Amino acid sequence: MVALLLFGCLMTGCGKKEEHSLRIGYFPNITHSQALIMKEQGVLEKRLDESYEIKWTSFNAGPAEVEALFAGELDMGFIGPVPAISAYVKSGGEFVVVSGVANGGAMLVAGKDSGIASVSDLDGKKVAIPQLGNTQHLMLLNLLKKNDLSVTSSGGTVELVAAANADITNLIDQGQIDAAFVPEPWGSIITGNSDAVIVTEGAGMDSIDQEATTVIIINKEYMQKNQETIDAFLEEYYGATEYVMAGSEEMKELVNKCITDETGKEMEKEIVDAAFMNLRFTTEVPKESLNDYAAILYDQQYISSMPDENLIYEGH
Repeated sequence: MVALLLFGCLMTGCGKKEEHSLRIGYFPNITHSQALIMKEQGVLEKRLDESYEIKWTSFNAGPAEVEALFAGELDMGFIGPVPAISAYVKSGGEFVVVSGVANGGAMLVAGKDSGIASVSDLDGKKVAIPQLGNTQHLMLLNLLKKNDLSVTSSGGTVELVAAANADITNLIDQGQIDAAFVPEPWGSIITGNSDAVIVTEGAGMDSIDQEATTVIIINKEYMQKNQETIDAFLEEYYGATEYVMAGSEEMKELVNKCITDETGKEMEKEIVDAAFMNLRFTTEVPKESLNDYAAILYDQQYISSMPDENLIYEGH
């Protein structure tokens, strides 16, 4: 009996509080600055009691993060609007958007000698994007459609190449691609470190500043079962956003340090300053922008139906 009792204590913790976890996905990118700051400063560990395990997982692109959400490996994530919308539709509403993070910052860059001065000049050119199915891919498709162009896979003349953002500078310099559609800070990095220029900013929506770049998506069931935890997360997140919006040099240095620690590559101060200038950080959900992205996704047949109004969860 004593042995059984000891075994039971080992299995249950003999009265210890049940351990909970909050698992968050993010990118090591300026467009996810609030996540980087919250992780670095350990604000959630300080805010929640010691029974909570906070786990941050880094991703390079939205589709991979969506896979982790679908696999039950994450409870929430900082992510681009396109994979967020796709996750909502394909999960039947299991994953919802609870906040905005950053708007703007996407741009089309091209080699100076490529002959590309406008989107219409992409006819017959090779253009890189970070990943097929990500936000920049769909933004580029929208730009092409507005200029009566399409990609070769759809019978058009613009060849798409999926390439890591870190490789695009060399690809442009070596003439292997003519242009690229990328988010910040990569636009500033590419134009600052290669023979490339900015052709256009944004995806041709009504307001560049309101084009969503990053949002927060969450497992709705987790949120409903852990409302106090999510409320605490959001309060700390709002504080981190205010810190980022203030634009201090200390904040920029901290974000650059976080990215350097994860990627092994430190950005020059001029690059960081330029990237922050091109981004608008916010806690507001960019509803019109999400609607625009959803229309692009549906038009390009990436989703089978348009999301309803429950895409944005307003019950917290």
